[in-house]
Amino acid sequence: MKEQYLHYLWESKRLPLQKLTLVDGGPLIILDFGKLNHDTGPDIFNAKLYLEELTWSGNVEMHVNSSDWYKHGHQNDPSYDNVVLHVVYNYDEAVFVKGRELPTLELKDVLDLEHYKNYQHVFKKDENLPCQKELENNKLLVFQQVSVAFAHRFNRKIEELKSVFKLAKNDYKQVLHYLLFQSFGGRVNKLPFQQLAQLLPYQLLLREAWDIQRLEAVMLGAAGLLQEANNHPYTDELKKHWHFLQKKYGIAMMDASAWRFSGVRPSSFPNLKIIQLAHFIVQWKYEVVPFQANNLEVLRRKFNDNISAFWEYHYSFKSTTLKKHETQLSEKAQNIIFINAFALFFWFRGKQKGNDGDLQLAMDILLSLPPEENTILDKWQKRGVDMENAFDTQALLEQNQFFCSDRKCLHCKIGNFILSNKA
Repeated sequence: MKEQYLHYLWESKRLPLQKLTLVDGGPLIILDFGKLNHDTGPDIFNAKLYLEELTWSGNVEMHVNSSDWYKHGHQNDPSYDNVVLHVVYNYDEAVFVKGRELPTLELKDVLDLEHYKNYQHVFKKDENLPCQKELENNKLLVFQQVSVAFAHRFNRKIEELKSVFKLAKNDYKQVLHYLLFQSFGGRVNKLPFQQLAQLLPYQLLLREAWDIQRLEAVMLGAAGLLQEANNHPYTDELKKHWHFLQKKYGIAMMDASAWRFSGVRPSSFPNLKIIQLAHFIVQWKYEVVPFQANNLEVLRRKFNDNISAFWEYHYSFKSTTLKKHETQLSEKAQNIIFINAFALFFWFRGKQKGNDGDLQLAMDILLSLPPEENTILDKWQKRGVDMENAFDTQALLEQNQFFCSDRKCLHCKIGNFILSNKA
């Protein structure tokens, strides 16, 4: 028996509601099933139950065995003090909360065993997805789950931004500044770029955006990378600017070891990325509004600033290339910025303000961008799933990471459809 299956039974209301009694023989009536909690804490929030001749509102916790309450240490966690019902497959031990025995519902003798056997068969662990046939034949169902996965991805990401927003004293531009920096960092250098964004608030960068060399100097200097530069007219000038600006603003400097070069393509080395970001800021100057998704080309042109010839033969300060290379951000890389910075920003602001216009703008940006490309998305394509734009690919990345990889089929519309048709 899996606890996840118990969650599914509760959430889908697939229980013999007329036959439910507590282990002490008392009646149980579920007035409101509450909401499944995907975070830490009790499994179900805000349920409403009639038990012990009273109506109770509170949380519900689920376990395979009732003794798991103690194995999981819930007796030491105050967040479980408001649990009003313990739902278990097997009752093997009484549980007490603040000296009072917790009302318990045992499901072992009331489960639909045929349904559980179907669940075990359909969702058994193997290399193939149990939904492969539905992916190919039921496009409407796939579309519905793609929409669920997209909302899950963007809502999960904006939860991470709430602390940034609070630290920024509810300054939306600082949130966009933070997103812009981390999107330039990519998967490998995301964290040091976040740190750099916090060291250099956008107001400081705007004050120096009148001169590209000063902006390059303050960003490379604060990153701790400029001190690695050898003597060269270009880098010598950057160092002069940095020494002045560091004293002017009292800027702390990062340790250069925070940046990762190993396993990173030269075109994504932090030095060059910081330079590209500095040039974009000089051209853009944090002009958030007005902004239209159908005018992405206007914003795209701001990536095309002329970068110093020094970078045509360098990816970092430690290496020189014999062959001249492209210094400007590719169109594919620009699209990543539009997805992970701008679309996510408008989704965040829309959720914070309850503004449907911002939410629609985020959607419009994603729908206007071509589908992303990587090995995970290649697999989805081979499974027969259509990908027309960045909305689809963002959703499928989430579907892979949070539903399919961990076999959370019971939280997926496709999985629920398969199981309901097998039962």
